[in-house]
Amino acid sequence: MSSKPVLEVFAEEEDVLKSLKSLGVSRIVAFNSDKILYQYPPKVEVSDLLAYVRSTLTVLGYSDPWLALKQGSKSVLIFKRGDLLVAVEGVINPADFDVIVMLVSLLIS
Repeated sequence: MSSKPVLEVFAEEEDVLKSLKSLGVSRIVAFNSDKILYQYPPKVEVSDLLAYVRSTLTVLGYSDPWLALKQGSKSVLIFKRGDLLVAVEGVINPADFDVIVMLVSLLIS
């Protein structure tokens, strides 16, 4: 077996963010128990999103690779990436959930 990856993606952060915005993403936050390590948009308040994620995970428990919650037209995707919890919010088509998780993973890797 070759040591080369099956798929290599080369993209600038702004290209990935442009793709995410076109898929309906409005906010992203990656955090651990101590602090926020990635946030988009950078200067937007995310404490409500953090509180939502923490309370949701407490109530539902969390063992799946990712979790998608929808309320009205808004969706929140929650997933783990290493020791980080990541939340993505926006008006997102459920058919795009997988690609959004992949693209956000590129941003925070």
